[in-house]
Parts: sequence; structure tokens; C-alpha cells
Amino acid sequence: MTFVGTVLDLCGNDGLAMEHRVSQGTKVFHKWRRVLQCRHASARCRVQLGTKTFFAAVLWLAETWHLTQSQRSRLRSWGDRMIARVLRCQRRSSEGIDDFWKRLHRTGRFALQREGGSLDHRRRLRLHRFAGHIARTDGDVVASALRTRSLAWWRFFQSTKSLRHPARFCAWRWEAQLTDFYGEVSSVFIDDPVGWMLAAQNRQTWKATEQRFSTFSVGTV
Repeated sequence: MTFVGTVLDLCGNDGLAMEHRVSQGTKVFHKWRRVLQCRHASARCRVQLGTKTFFAAVLWLAETWHLTQSQRSRLRSWGDRMIARVLRCQRRSSEGIDDFWKRLHRTGRFALQREGGSLDHRRRLRLHRFAGHIARTDGDVVASALRTRSLAWWRFFQSTKSLRHPARFCAWRWEAQLTDFYGEVSSVFIDDPVGWMLAAQNRQTWKATEQRFSTFSVGTV
């Protein structure tokens, strides 16, 4: 199924969408490999170019992804390794495969920390900015679709029917990443700005918290 550009399986897991975009990012890397690994360009320039090419391909329509911890780790690992390849990190003759694997990740991670953060960090920044836009939009089709049966709506009915079908209220929604940070509320009115949507109405405050949100440890499974 396709929902707001994201491919979902019947369980609502975005792992398939992530793997699809990672494969597309790998294709973009190989297409531009000779440019990305050019020795005449500085390391910083090559990293920045990588984030604008294959990172952009991976994060295309990633704003509504809701990833598990293992999927987030997989996304960060892939990004670190690909940036290390951009920097032409190669295995030394006397180096074991485990040591090389660690150095590969370490090289990419340190380079990304200097240029804006890991791939998952960038994904969460996009999510936060997209959510703020959705919260401040009225009457838009996409906004209405993303607000339908929001977590605030689920929590309202959960509080009134707590003894009936508890598993039914374990909603897997993209906005759970925001409620983990801003806190959950309950409301039967899905069009009213409550919780994180209310916080997003102030653009300055919302923008000031995006960096803390992007590094917040999410309690997903």
C-alpha cells in the first residue's frame, strides 16, 4: 500500500520502505561514484556532495517513517559506511576484517558529525519540520489524512474503554515519535491542535527544539 508516498506493509511497518530507499541510495552512489571519490576534491566537499546525492535519495518521502530501534541502527550503519566509502576508506593489509569494519563505521560517523549528523539524525529533523508544517495547515488533504484517528483520538477511546480489547489501542503511527518527546494527550476532536500539534503552532519554539528532538532516544521496540 502507498500512503503519503511511503510504502507500508499490512502491519504498518516502514522497514520495507526504508530498504527500498536504501537500495535506491546505493544505486545513486554507484552512479556518481567517480565524482564522489575524486581525489582532487576535499574530504569535506565530498561528504557534503554525498549528503546531497545518495542521502537525499534515501530520505525522499521519509518524513512519515516510524522505524524500530534495529531499523534505525541499520539506517545509521549504512550511512556511516557509505560516507566512509566516499572518503576512500580501504582495508589495510595487516588489518583484520572486524577491525576494518569498526574503522569503516567510525570514519563515516566522525565525518557526518562534523557535517550535520547521521542519516537517522537527518531523517528525524525532516520528520520534525514536516510535522510542524502539517500541524499548522488547515483543510489540506495530506494534513487531514495524517490527522485521521490520531494518537490523541486513540488515547481518548482507550481511556473510556480500557477494559475492552486492549491490544486494539496499540496504534503504530508515525506521530508516536513526537508524542515520545512532547507527551501524549487525549482528545476526541482530531482537528483541534493538541499535544505536539499545539506546540507546533509557535514556529520559533518548535524550531528551537528540533535539534533536541533529533537526538532524543526513542522508546520504540
